[in-house]
Amino acid sequence: MRKYSHEELWAAQSRGDYQLLWAAAERHVASTVIGMLKRGDVEGEKDDLIGEGNLAAGLAVRKWNPLEAALSTHVSLHVYRAVMRYVMKQGRHSVQVVDGVSVEDLPDQEAKSAAEMADTACVRELLTGLSHAERKLISRYFGIGQEEMTSTELAVAHDVPSRTMRRTIRAILDKLAVA
Repeated sequence: MRKYSHEELWAAQSRGDYQLLWAAAERHVASTVIGMLKRGDVEGEKDDLIGEGNLAAGLAVRKWNPLEAALSTHVSLHVYRAVMRYVMKQGRHSVQVVDGVSVEDLPDQEAKSAAEMADTACVRELLTGLSHAERKLISRYFGIGQEEMTSTELAVAHDVPSRTMRRTIRAILDKLAVA
């Protein structure tokens, strides 16, 4: 499979040659999905995830702006977000773990009390030093009073890159460490 330069892809986009853009984008779908599976970001059938990624890549190719990002970056980001949304809808995202045991593995009442252990007055007092947005984000991240979400899931929910979300969470945790 031929690798196209940014200029060639830009020219193809200008003349509406979506077939060439698709040929260039297609190889990024499988590599993005396989990377997500290897890192443990998602669980699921590889073929299903690649199929979902292909749908996202097809739409991403048509919306690509060569002045904003490389085609590979644009396609990979859209594939990543689409696969994460698909996995979240299927219910195969992260599970809250308390003391090394998955909450899903505990009996219902015990799971409920274990999940609520983090929601203490001490933690709430510590969180009062944060802005409302920071408090909401970190509460969601740790599952305080609600379902726990990974930084990747938060990034998808807030429509920001995962790297940005990880940095934001790290900054909030640094702020809490000082407090």
